[in-house]
Amino acid sequence: MQFFNTAFVILASCLILLQLITEGKQKLFLHNISATVNVMLICSTFMLLKYLNGFKQIAEFMGVDVYAVLFNSITWEHIRIVLIIVLPFLFLIKKLVANKFLSILMLFLLLSDIIIKIIAHKASSFNFTLVNFSFVNFHLNFIHYFSWFVVVYAILFFAKKLPSQSINHQS
Repeated sequence: MQFFNTAFVILASCLILLQLITEGKQKLFLHNISATVNVMLICSTFMLLKYLNGFKQIAEFMGVDVYAVLFNSITWEHIRIVLIIVLPFLFLIKKLVANKFLSILMLFLLLSDIIIKIIAHKASSFNFTLVNFSFVNFHLNFIHYFSWFVVVYAILFFAKKLPSQSINHQS
């Protein structure tokens, strides 16, 4: 599922830039693709919740009071993780499904650890975590992502949640 975040960062960046220079039906098509890519973040949210639940179970098995440790001090990472979990569900609202501001906010949250390290001038001493998937299995990751893309696009289409299906864009 790390590939989903990586694909989101790449595709959302390109789609936002392309939406600035296109017009007409191409722009509407890009809005539909952007909406699909945004909603697909929910898949990675569920995987993140699964990982966090696994960490919680391991900590409880080892006798650690998870809630005491977690709520002892709230850091930027805690806030970031909560926002990464909650914000993708806002993309289910039809008016926000292709919202550029929300997409940019998600880009910032997913890349914030890299951005903070670059700002702190530690760019030479950190691992580039954006590309954290295996290039050996790139074709499998791409096929998996594309399959989910088709499924999510179809669901949005049949649920009439795509930006092109709004009353303002009907011809």
